[in-house]
Amino acid sequence: MRCPETRKWISPYLDSELDPTKTFEVSQHLESCAPCRARFEKERRADELIGAALRREESFVNWAAIERQILAPARRVIQIRPKWLLAAAACVAIILIIPGVWPGSTVAAHPAQWAVDELHTLSPDCLPFPEGRGCTADEINEIAAAALDCRLVIPIIDGRLAGHAVTIIQRNMRTCDAGTDRVEIRLNCCGKPVLLIVGKCSQRGIMKDIAAALEKAGGDYTHERSSHSTTYNVRAIKKGKYIVLAVSTHKVDHLVNGVDPTEN
Repeated sequence: MRCPETRKWISPYLDSELDPTKTFEVSQHLESCAPCRARFEKERRADELIGAALRREESFVNWAAIERQILAPARRVIQIRPKWLLAAAACVAIILIIPGVWPGSTVAAHPAQWAVDELHTLSPDCLPFPEGRGCTADEINEIAAAALDCRLVIPIIDGRLAGHAVTIIQRNMRTCDAGTDRVEIRLNCCGKPVLLIVGKCSQRGIMKDIAAALEKAGGDYTHERSSHSTTYNVRAIKKGKYIVLAVSTHKVDHLVNGVDPTEN
């Protein structure tokens, strides 16, 4: 299932209206596609906020009392506004303030929000990634060579980097909708999950927004992002032709500073 079709089915997927086959296909695509997962999270959040607005009856204005005060001198009759009308207005307001939910919305999201969403999807409770076989430096460089034509030097010595306990769990090559590749490394640092991403500055797609933010920040970008009721540390740095980005609830400066992409 491709991205346009998946996004068409997100709303009925949220409402459990799809048959088991279609539900499985959407679920599989969301698991492997960060942009579509970000869209899913926005629509899920909109549904939650709309539901909360509809349940908060105490928050509605007491139109009957206001009507009595206004009409007492003139003894005129006026139609009382029903509660559902206010609820509908609240729902529209909620949808309008959530970037990317309203069709055609041009509100800019945070340039690394897709990375934050991906880490949240992988570890929603911020628990460390399950440790398995792990991966070697050669396996990481095999992926880096295929995706970015480079080698990645990560100076982990005896399981530590700059005094932090670091364990590499998995490496992947990911391709965005624009057709460009990036390297994603899942690791645990001091018991916290970290998503480490390396891409080219010249790439189209999701890395392009990171490159623009880096250009404005002079090549080194740090941000503390509150999302999914959690505060994430986001750090990106330009290293030659490459961008190194890390996201975690843990500090990530030592990881971004330590990774060295070297062109083959």
